[in-house]
Amino acid sequence: MSEPPPAAAAAPALPPLRLVRPQAVHLAAYRAALERGYSPDNVRGAAAAREQLEEIARDPQAFLAQMDDPEAKGPPVTMPDGSTRPRIPGLRRWMWLGPDDAPDGFVGSVGLRWTADGSPLPPHVLGHIGYAVVPWQQRRGHATRALALTLELAAARGLAEVQITTDPDNIASQRVIEANGGRLVERFDKGAVYGHAEGLRYLITLGDSTMLEGTCHCGAVRIRIPHRPAEITNCNCSICRRLGALWAYYDVGTVAFAGHPENTEEYIQGDRTLRTVRCRTCGCTTHWEPLDPAKHPRMGVNIRNFDPHAIGDVRIRLFDGADTWRAYTWEELQRPRQAATSRREAPRKGAARKRTAPAR
Repeated sequence: MSEPPPAAAAAPALPPLRLVRPQAVHLAAYRAALERGYSPDNVRGAAAAREQLEEIARDPQAFLAQMDDPEAKGPPVTMPDGSTRPRIPGLRRWMWLGPDDAPDGFVGSVGLRWTADGSPLPPHVLGHIGYAVVPWQQRRGHATRALALTLELAAARGLAEVQITTDPDNIASQRVIEANGGRLVERFDKGAVYGHAEGLRYLITLGDSTMLEGTCHCGAVRIRIPHRPAEITNCNCSICRRLGALWAYYDVGTVAFAGHPENTEEYIQGDRTLRTVRCRTCGCTTHWEPLDPAKHPRMGVNIRNFDPHAIGDVRIRLFDGADTWRAYTWEELQRPRQAATSRREAPRKGAARKRTAPAR
């Protein structure tokens, strides 16, 4: 973190994202998103959006009823090549911000699918879970949070593991999956109905993840990082030395939170590039995050909230954020400061010491 200019007032936090079972009260916001250009189908795109708008206009109650279909009673599924396939059991939840009747509450959709007898998914079903976030709400961590919540639904259904697929060039989706413990198992051909496009298949073992979880002191905020950090940064800039934090850096969207932002409060520095977040109950600093992830796609997690035994003997990198903006060892960092201190504390007899601000 850099030396901050004078503090600025904090921006209001977004309401916490939740998954809702689609109901009539949610339908207006969902329809507005479809009309604005959102599609729940990442493959069929605008065609799928038009079909859903027609279904809502024709029979809104029937449309909502098919969102939960654990017995696969719905109509056949239309594939990208125009062919149809039998439906398998599944459910759909909508990602939601704010109250149920919020006109812009809908921010995305997530679907969970499974087979009735626990057998492998049929070839035309690319994974157990699929998700799509509206374009105007992307890169805000919604997909990561929604996938984490959907994994809980999958575990409640008795699934021991889930497959999730994405495209090789969809880096954002890969980060979302990896943030939830996904491990890449293969590159594969999606088959004729998908035009033989290449895909990446991930596997998430429920209840047995390589992710690490930490909490603030009171437990109101939980943090899940995708892997143990390779190194940790101890920064001495004016805010970091006051926080006493040790930072591990990850791409935005790869860290999952529970209890944020509903249980947190934030401080935004004067240059308004990032917010520092802490638990509003116990006051522990949990992380910092950029205000504009499109420009600044990295974030910092305070590793002091994690069990030291889980982090292990990770190397600590000392970063002189107060003066030189360089990384040092402890010895290298202290030598010039000790010399400067000695010179300041031993002025010429009768001479007044002149205090100067450090160079930035």
